[in-house]
Amino acid sequence: MRNSLVAPLIIVILIVLFGCLGDNAPNSSAGASAPDQEYVVRNISYPINLTNVSALWCEPKNVNISTPGIVLTGGDGVTLEKLRPVCEAFAKKGIIAIAHDNVNGSIGDNVEAISAGAMLLRQTSANRPVSLWGHSSGTIFSFFAAYSLAADNVRISAFVETSGHFQLPICDNTNEQMVSYNGQNQPCMAYLDEFPSPIMIVHGLNDSVVSPDFAYALAARLAQDNIAHDQAYVPDAAHEFMTNYTWVLEKEVVFVKNNGR
Repeated sequence: MRNSLVAPLIIVILIVLFGCLGDNAPNSSAGASAPDQEYVVRNISYPINLTNVSALWCEPKNVNISTPGIVLTGGDGVTLEKLRPVCEAFAKKGIIAIAHDNVNGSIGDNVEAISAGAMLLRQTSANRPVSLWGHSSGTIFSFFAAYSLAADNVRISAFVETSGHFQLPICDNTNEQMVSYNGQNQPCMAYLDEFPSPIMIVHGLNDSVVSPDFAYALAARLAQDNIAHDQAYVPDAAHEFMTNYTWVLEKEVVFVKNNGR
């Protein structure tokens, strides 16, 4: 009788100790994914400051005023063509996506490019929920764009953060004035408790460019501050977009759509 209890007991202990393991693999109880939709892709450009940004507009057929939209932003030097597979992947799942060239300028220029893309999606329908998706340093640009849009009364419904590191002087709440950054106390650039949307963290466990430890640290801060968030850790993935993993794409799509209701 005693031996028959050992295996279940070990399983319970492992679940308690590694509860986040469910975020590392597909959820078998999630059910079948929605079938892919037909979509169209067109090249667009829109102005920011003193230049124009080139972008792809990936749109599923049969959209309506509440079809969700998302702005996709890569890291340094990432072009819209590199983001094309991600743009098309979201369109197949019923989300209008804008993938833009990384702007070879300041952080402010990249933030403006994201904000302008979000406004473009919103111009087609005031009821359209708009989310942001960023990869690597693109997560930083998207992070600050969310604040900028909120200041202009444009609410971002969700933020998907992939392979980011958030190595910036960002404080947990407005009670803090300074934060330790690079071994020194620095004034707060932003506050997590003022972030305008839920955050989904996606990170490859084989990422040698940005350690998964950054993702774990961000998740711990979000949990500590009671900020709505989700997580997906991809066992075989390196520093990549990861939407080629079906279960990761489905998880991101569900997160975007659920928070856009």
